[in-house]
Formats: sequence, C-alpha cells, structure tokens
Amino acid sequence: MAFARDAKRAVGALARDSLALSKKMRAVRDLVAPEPPLTREERAALTVVGTVLAIARKPRHGAPMVAIDGAAITTERGLEGNANGRPGRRQLTVLTREGWEAACRVLGREVPWTTRRANVLVEGLELVGRVGWRLTIGAVMLEITGETTPCSRMDAQVAGLTAALAPEWRAGVTCRVLQGGEIGRGDAVTLEPP
Repeated sequence: MAFARDAKRAVGALARDSLALSKKMRAVRDLVAPEPPLTREERAALTVVGTVLAIARKPRHGAPMVAIDGAAITTERGLEGNANGRPGRRQLTVLTREGWEAACRVLGREVPWTTRRANVLVEGLELVGRVGWRLTIGAVMLEITGETTPCSRMDAQVAGLTAALAPEWRAGVTCRVLQGGEIGRGDAVTLEPP
C-alpha cells in the first residue's frame, strides 16, 4: 500500500516537472525563434551606399600589390589576375578608408593602403559585424563572409601594423563572389542586409 502511494506521488511529481520543463522549453524557443524577414521598407532603411576608391591585385604570391583602375570579378577566381584567386569564402578582401586611417593614426604616420594587401578600398560603409550582408558594385554581388584577420606579414612591412589593424575590423572583410562582373574606381557600393 505504501509502495503504491509513493509510486503515485512520484508519477505526479514527474508529470509536474515534465509540464514545467515543457513550458520553459516553449519560452526559450519563443526567445530564440528566427526573426521574420525584413520588409522592403526595413531593408531600404538599412541599405547604405559608399564608393570604390581603389582596386589592387597581386600578380603572384609574395609580390607587391599593383593598383589598377578596374577589374573583372568572377565566381570562380574572385579578382581576375590576383595570385590567390579561387572559389571559397575569401575570394575578395575589402578594406574601408575609415578603418585604414584609424590604423595609420595608431601608427602615427600615413602608410599606403596597399600595404594591407586588400583588393578593394571603399569609403562610406560600416562593415564591422556585417557577416552575411551583401555588397553590390554594379553587376557584382559579394557576400561578406568574415573579418580579415591581420597576419604577421603586416608587421614585416610596418612595425606595429598587425596590432593597429586588430580592433574594430580595421583590416577589412573577406567576401565570396555571388555574381561576377566588372568594377572600377569611383563605382558606387551598396551594403544591404541579408
């Protein structure tokens, strides 16, 4: 008789605990549920337009960057004529003028932007934390895949450059090419949410 009563209490407690856990799980699910897609108006409000200031490529690994007026961008090779062009998450690197100038202020001197070895220099865009966002330059569409991590090669060129580039994504972003085309200096660059 005591065993049956204890078993009944245990089953009741288990049912109450299960119900409480289910309610907590629903509450957590509601908190982390995916956000609904942006409306056209919300997307337009978040869209920002900047400008391509410069383009550069390296003709071979280890070679100095060469400034160019325009370039073909492809989904297969990224920036045509760039030594490390291939499919993947890092087909093109984009640096902001604002981030580069902040790094130069830390260094206490001006340094050519090509020292960073990025492919495209833009102004007027805030790229920090924008993974998944789209950059559109004419017909070219890029997806931001991450922050460019400054490597020790930066210090080999300018002492302290790695540390100066580290905060606030100053070294720029890496991009995957979603749609190819031609880009040139002076082109408008549109930054849009995913």
